[in-house]
Amino acid sequence: MLKVAVVGVGGMGNVHVNAYRRMDDVKIVALCDVVEEKINDLCAQTGAAKYTDYKKMIDNEEIDILDVVTPSYIHKEIAIYAMDRKINVTTEKPIALCEQDAKDVFEAAYRNGVKFMVAHVLRFWPEYQALKKAVDEKTYGELIDARFFRIGRAPKWSWDNWMMDKERSGLVPFDLHIHDLDFIMYMMGGNMPDKINVNRVTNMETSTMDHVMATYVFGDKVINAEAAWFDSTYPFTAGYLVHFENAIMEYNGKTVTVYPRDKEGYVLDMGNENAQATGINLPDTDAYYNELRYFADHVKANEPIDCMKEAELTNVLNIIDNHF
Repeated sequence: MLKVAVVGVGGMGNVHVNAYRRMDDVKIVALCDVVEEKINDLCAQTGAAKYTDYKKMIDNEEIDILDVVTPSYIHKEIAIYAMDRKINVTTEKPIALCEQDAKDVFEAAYRNGVKFMVAHVLRFWPEYQALKKAVDEKTYGELIDARFFRIGRAPKWSWDNWMMDKERSGLVPFDLHIHDLDFIMYMMGGNMPDKINVNRVTNMETSTMDHVMATYVFGDKVINAEAAWFDSTYPFTAGYLVHFENAIMEYNGKTVTVYPRDKEGYVLDMGNENAQATGINLPDTDAYYNELRYFADHVKANEPIDCMKEAELTNVLNIIDNHF
C-alpha cells in the first residue's frame, strides 16, 4: 500500500482526497490543514491522523507521497521540506510563483532522488488529451490557429482571502491562465513562442477584477488565450476553439464537437459516462483521479515522471514572470 498524506484540504484538497479514496492500493495516513474543522470528518472517515502543522506531520508519519494542495505561495516551502526527507511529492499548480523558485524545487527532487510532479490537470483531462492527439497526429490536418478561454467570477471566498492577494496567489496569470498556457506549451512541444503579446485589464487596488488576453505565436501558428476573474456573478466557463486545415474542433465546457469542412458537426465520445462529480465549480471529470493515479503508479514502479518536462514548466513561469 502506498502511504499518502495531503496538506491543504479545502475545495481542491477534497477533490484530491476523494480521488485517493478510489484507489485500492493507497492508504491516506494523514491529513493536514490550518483550519482543523476542515479535516475532522475526513480523518474520521479515512482513519487518517490529523495535523495542523505540516512539518510535524512529515516528521512523525511514514509517507510515500505528499500531496500539496495549499495556497500557492507555500508550495515551494512544503515541497522542498518533504523532498529533503526523501518523500515523493506532487503539488497543485503553480509549482511556484517565479521561475527560479520552480528550478529550486526540481533541484531538490534531483538532489534527493525522489519523484516530483506538478498537477497540471489539463494534461489528464480527456477533452484536452483529445486535442493534443489531434494536433500530434494531424487528424484534421495542420493546426492553423486556436483560442482558449477560462473565465469566471473573482474567488472572494478563499481562506484568509489569499487568492485575492497578488503576493500570495499571483492573481489570474498564476491561478487561471497558467492552466491554458501550460497546455499550449505542451501542445506546441514545450518550445518558447516566437512572439508574445499580452493585454491585461486589472484593478490592483481591490484585486477584484483581473482580465488577461494573451497571444502566442509559434511560427505561422497563432494561439490566443483569455482568462479572467470578473467582479460579477459570471459563471465559470472554460474551453477552446481550434482551427485546423480541414475542421474546427470546439470544447464548450461540456462536449467536444468536430465541424469538418464538408459535413455536419459531430460530438466526440470522451468516455465520461462514469465521470465523478468534483464538488466544486467544475464539470464532472476523472481528470484529477487520472493525474494522481499516474503519479502513484510511477512512484510504485520507480519510473520517471515523463508526462511533463522541467523545461516546459519553467518556460511557462518565465513567460508569466516577464510578460504579465
